[in-house]
Amino acid sequence: MESGDLWYCENIIKIKNLNPDVVLWPVYTDFNYVQWNNLKKYEYAKQVSGLNSKTLYVNSYCLDKEGFQIARGGAACFSFGKIIDEIPSGSEETLIIHL
Repeated sequence: MESGDLWYCENIIKIKNLNPDVVLWPVYTDFNYVQWNNLKKYEYAKQVSGLNSKTLYVNSYCLDKEGFQIARGGAACFSFGKIIDEIPSGSEETLIIHL
């Protein structure tokens, strides 16, 4: 199980009850980018499916290019457990979402 703000059911319920149009989820995830791109991003999308709103996931980006288990950026728009659009971890790009 992951840990952090939206990994607690009580936080998901509180946010859902606010009926948001969109939720911004800034994080620091230090999975290696291969693991994130092939597996973890789907777990994160599923985790916030209970919000019943779009969720904008934005990861930190470490400047240390030599490390493998460090935050490598990435961003995604999750909606109802699906990935609507994304910038893969390891890419230095800008994700533009039209809400």
